[in-house]
Amino acid sequence: MADMEFAKVHNSAIFLEDPPAAHNDLKFIVDGLKKSFLVRALTTCPVIYQNLVMDFWRSAVVKKYNQGEKFIEAKIEEKKVQVSESIIQESLQIDNRSVYTMEIDIHPTHNVLEHMGYEGTFPPTIKNLLPPRWKYLAYVFMSCISYRRSSANEIFLANTGAIVALAARFEFNFSKFIMHELILKLEGSKRDKFLMYPRFLQIIFNVMHPELQRANETLDLKSVGPSAFGLMKQMRGGKFMFEGKFPLIKFGIFEECDRSESGERCIPMEYEDIVHSTFEPEIEVVHDSPSAAVVEEHDHQKENETLSAQEGDDDDDRYNDVEFLKDIDFIGISDDIPTNIEFDLDDE
Repeated sequence: MADMEFAKVHNSAIFLEDPPAAHNDLKFIVDGLKKSFLVRALTTCPVIYQNLVMDFWRSAVVKKYNQGEKFIEAKIEEKKVQVSESIIQESLQIDNRSVYTMEIDIHPTHNVLEHMGYEGTFPPTIKNLLPPRWKYLAYVFMSCISYRRSSANEIFLANTGAIVALAARFEFNFSKFIMHELILKLEGSKRDKFLMYPRFLQIIFNVMHPELQRANETLDLKSVGPSAFGLMKQMRGGKFMFEGKFPLIKFGIFEECDRSESGERCIPMEYEDIVHSTFEPEIEVVHDSPSAAVVEEHDHQKENETLSAQEGDDDDDRYNDVEFLKDIDFIGISDDIPTNIEFDLDDE
């Protein structure tokens, strides 16, 4: 792995600021992300030291604990460094439980996509056929959390399931999702070899191994900044064009709410003009149909087959009823979210 390089757009950070007035219709996505399990994983932007990340991947091997759980062990400056699901959860402060799954069935995924107003045929998910508001959510996830090196237009099933879980508040193990991708890089058949998750690894180094020497060249990692709001609304010519066929429905952590006088709790607003899905209500996520995890290996195989065509293509790159929406308990967002993020965003 000595010849691997850092990806230009991958594992970016985002500063969750309110959009400019011209794009204020995207504010509810920003507000929802501030309440999500992933707020720290999205916003924490450490100084990334290239030599630490490179040494990690040069020496990384997959091992197993006695109970069978896999972890990655590497050697940096003659020190053993381990990465596991629990270490990822602790370091990135991801508020999920180990019992949560990373398998979201196709049927509920389809329903939530329809609730979003997706205009394509699923699977797969074509980013340009999502409304600009939900397209922004997909863009943020693909740029900041996904294993992909860029925000390609086609979103494979594993990532679609994670985006749907984030939007609809499904119980989803994002720590396991990230760990699975790290392991797959070492054990799987990924043709696209690059230095994956440099920001997450640096966060882990800072939390778990503060004794590591921080010197040498740092990584200028691109961030998701204000220019992304405008990019979501650009309608470029091509095979897939969003037409705006369905009204906007806000749900899950992205549902608009009225503030009480104390400002401590949000109460979901009622919507009078919601168009319901044609699917039967599905309240529970079951696992007797094909799931994201089952077909994920197919996703990676398809990614390998189409990667060369996508690397230079940066932007070609309704559960049934609102009854499944739950009251939202807002968590306080502390004031120490980093603000030292450069807003430098190339074209998607």
